[in-house]
Amino acid sequence: MDLRERWLDLVAAVRSVAAQAPAPSGDGVLEQPELALRDTNPWSSLAELADFSRAFRERTIDRPFETRRRINQALSRLRELDTFAAVMAAAPAALAHACEVGRVMISRISGSTWLPGNLYVATGEDDPVNRSLREYIHELRIQLTNGMLEAEVVRRRAPALVTDAAAEPRTFEPLVRIARSRAYVVAPVVAGGSVAALLHADNYPSARLLTPLDRDNLHAFAEGLAVIFERAVTLERMALQRERVRQFFADAEETVGALYAAPVRLTRSQPPTAAPASAAAPERRSELDLLTPREREVAALLSSGARNADIAARLTVSETTVKSHVKNILRKLQVSNRSEVISRYLRLAHDGEQRS
Repeated sequence: MDLRERWLDLVAAVRSVAAQAPAPSGDGVLEQPELALRDTNPWSSLAELADFSRAFRERTIDRPFETRRRINQALSRLRELDTFAAVMAAAPAALAHACEVGRVMISRISGSTWLPGNLYVATGEDDPVNRSLREYIHELRIQLTNGMLEAEVVRRRAPALVTDAAAEPRTFEPLVRIARSRAYVVAPVVAGGSVAALLHADNYPSARLLTPLDRDNLHAFAEGLAVIFERAVTLERMALQRERVRQFFADAEETVGALYAAPVRLTRSQPPTAAPASAAAPERRSELDLLTPREREVAALLSSGARNADIAARLTVSETTVKSHVKNILRKLQVSNRSEVISRYLRLAHDGEQRS
């Protein structure tokens, strides 16, 4: 086989691979240089073929790897955020820059309800279409029904590519119409065993078509985002538990302080014929009698170290009602805080037991 025949075989092979490869993201369809024999010199034609091969490699191999690198960098930055809300707010912009798409919307999924949320627009924030879209999705609630594309994405937990949104009957038509999306990709964010969110992306107003590679990139970002969601929720729960433990020990310290301040009296038991109790006891007992039966119950529970929430659960009332009782107790016993209530109640209760 001479050099010319070998070159023709190489051209045919490269063209065949190019025809079968998925269209890359970025600049759209690869523009193949004209490879028809314009020069009888095979060395010149092989140089042209080498240029084509380099361009082909850049578009179909190097750029997809570059996109995945940007996705990893974006996820790394999102991982530094500590709250679920912060991640939800930052994710659309991170995805748009990493995957080079024009618009990104992140939505929450609550049961069978789709709740469109944060929208990021790469260019054209003041575009009337984008303004209308932002106004439309504000507080929008969409019921996921059988036959809807997003319902299928949630059920199968798999991404989807819509190449012709206007002709696709399973889309949510009002949203597609207002957004003027010609094509879009959607991927679920599966966290904690269920779909927590949906990611939508399109290229409005760019004419670049979305491809299966865009769908795969969005899916890769969604999988990484799911891990970040779970981490953020765990951190928030740990912070809440830490605050509850701190409050518990603060209440315990207050109760112990009140008990420590209360007087301790050691008395001998008196026979039935013992002398009557001092005149001060009836007076202190009369202070306790100023409280209603419910207020005495609240005072007794306070003295046991119970918090408002515990008292409310014990007495089957609201915390607001408990606070009202505590306020009345403070006023009637003429004290200014819970510690003084505990100290006064324990003293009055002790004197009452001695009198009886």
